[in-house]
Amino acid sequence: MEFYPVVIKHKHVETEDAVSLEFETGPDHPLTHFKSGQYITLKMRHQRQEYLRCYSYSGMPDQNTVTVTVKKVPKGKISKWIVDEAKEGDEMMVAGPNGRFIIDPDLARRRVYYFFAAGSGITPVFSMISGLLEHEPKSKIHLLYGNRKEEDIIFKSKIDALAQKYEGQLMVEYALSKHQKGFLWTSRSDWSGLKGRIDGKMIADFMERHPAEVKDCTYYLCGPGAFIKDLEKHLTGMGIETALIHKEYFSLPETDSSTSSAIGQH
Repeated sequence: MEFYPVVIKHKHVETEDAVSLEFETGPDHPLTHFKSGQYITLKMRHQRQEYLRCYSYSGMPDQNTVTVTVKKVPKGKISKWIVDEAKEGDEMMVAGPNGRFIIDPDLARRRVYYFFAAGSGITPVFSMISGLLEHEPKSKIHLLYGNRKEEDIIFKSKIDALAQKYEGQLMVEYALSKHQKGFLWTSRSDWSGLKGRIDGKMIADFMERHPAEVKDCTYYLCGPGAFIKDLEKHLTGMGIETALIHKEYFSLPETDSSTSSAIGQH
């Protein structure tokens, strides 16, 4: 695995515990030639130990910069340092791209995509959706994205802007499971979107509101392991072939292992 030194050009705050790092690379840098859905591997030293962490691209391929998004993991040393302390101008060692959770946009194809994401699982999905909107204009995209509370929704303003710009091509719905008021967790009463965790009934209702207009459909799931297992079970129970369902596991706990993944298993 070859690592390249790259400098943080911009650090964007996405939510209270998630940031995007934009690295200056140039258009011909190996890190820029990726497929939406792939990830990079970050190598860094922290408290005299070397750590490897995997973070998904959230930007578009073949640009002058590379952007990844990092969400703070509970008790996670590296993700916490990146979110709280990493700054513009810092140099990091990065390798990639890697990963098989990808899309290959085709200008001539007319397909229907269903994306189901939870929490930081939106990171590769956002890159995928952006790529499809740009390079596969005949296809339609449906996104159901779940979080605990509205403040946790990564890329919300960007997703809403895309949905408005590509009205009729990109359909988006958000689901909130909880909302924090003081020290108590209560159901959010002023939320006009979907309420509750994404489950079989929510998926069935979502797909009924957004039916496929062509037979060429693909399904992408990205989030915690239990989330993906439950959704895959519901989708196959609806008669959808396993081969049409693509999965990426996110939000695994960080450990003290020097080679553990920060937010996803790739």
